[in-house]
Amino acid sequence: MAINNNLYPPIIETFNPAFLINGRYTKCRIYFSISLYNSLSDIANAQISISYQNNNKSALYSQRRNINNLSEEPKYPCDIMLTNIHTDNDRISDDKYYIEINNDDLQNGFEINQYYKLQIRFTSSNATEVSLDVPQAIDSWLSSNLALFSEWSSICLVRGISVPTLEITGFETATESTLWMNADNQIVGELTFDDSNETETLKSYRIKLYNANTNEMISDSDLQYTNSSTDNQFVYIFPYEFLDGNEYLLTIEYTTMNLYSQIDKYEFVVIQNSSKEELNATITAEADNKEGGIHIHLQGDTAGEIFIGNITIRRTSSLSNFQLWEDVYTTNLNYGKELNLDWYDFTIESGIWYLYCAQRRDSLGNRGVVLKINNPVMVDLEFFYLSAEGKQLKLKFDHNISSFKHQIL
Repeated sequence: MAINNNLYPPIIETFNPAFLINGRYTKCRIYFSISLYNSLSDIANAQISISYQNNNKSALYSQRRNINNLSEEPKYPCDIMLTNIHTDNDRISDDKYYIEINNDDLQNGFEINQYYKLQIRFTSSNATEVSLDVPQAIDSWLSSNLALFSEWSSICLVRGISVPTLEITGFETATESTLWMNADNQIVGELTFDDSNETETLKSYRIKLYNANTNEMISDSDLQYTNSSTDNQFVYIFPYEFLDGNEYLLTIEYTTMNLYSQIDKYEFVVIQNSSKEELNATITAEADNKEGGIHIHLQGDTAGEIFIGNITIRRTSSLSNFQLWEDVYTTNLNYGKELNLDWYDFTIESGIWYLYCAQRRDSLGNRGVVLKINNPVMVDLEFFYLSAEGKQLKLKFDHNISSFKHQIL
């Protein structure tokens, strides 16, 4: 707080989410709160100081060219910019006030891969009036009104990023309906930037799938964090069996490392892909109450036909109304024999109905036509089981531990 007035500094975050650098029309908006001991009527304007983080030099435009006579005239000679305070009435939080910095307020404009340090202080409404529309040679004004300024706020770190574009394989735009040949139930995405020198990376994403006709949400990926080794790319497999001819709405919300966020929407219609590999086999699922599992058996339809490739078994249950699917087992069969696969699912719950399907996978992980059982199966467990690495231990008697103590030799 300044000595001779009761004007408190603005309350500002220490880091501002990244803003988009889009040529000469770039604007950086900084939100802040006003102290409970002050009101907006106590404040005439805001003063801004902005400097480069790497060398602490002022980034403000100290000179401005006069177009008529090509001479240089002062703009921010004291490395302080005066500006009006705006109010965002759509924000319900206390930090609904903001100031804006234009690209031509900075000596070199907003630069890619550059961090700036910004501070704000208030001018009291009792201060002498000063024009904000003419070059601000405000040396004498600053000196004569110094006692009517608040203290500077804490430092806020800001950074601009090049305009990002989220590219989804198989989807041309985010505005028109797409015919999607759903070959493998997966979304492949990559975040690119207009400026090839941009070092910003993707931090996280969240994918939601809706029925386009009813707006009912079908699937939610929850928050997914990207792998640093893949930078701006991600692959997400839907736990859902898409229906041929159905219309869907897909939303992808992503956040970059410097907290720039955006939501893209895609509408699409699923069409059958005739090029998908079919699994020439029969699948059965049989409940085994004695062993506490469900026995899955895959048998090739053509006797003596050698099968070489990858098989994935997927599962859904009555818990999701048979809507959400998950991969439960994947194996590579390369033994030069006909397809004859047995697998036990021990990761099931008693009293839950389960449906199973199998798909062929190629070397790139693409999935073939779904082959599934017709009717769900359920196991009614009578005992407790300990399962690990495909083996299971049956606990026939009381599994509760009555006492536990350490023994030291």
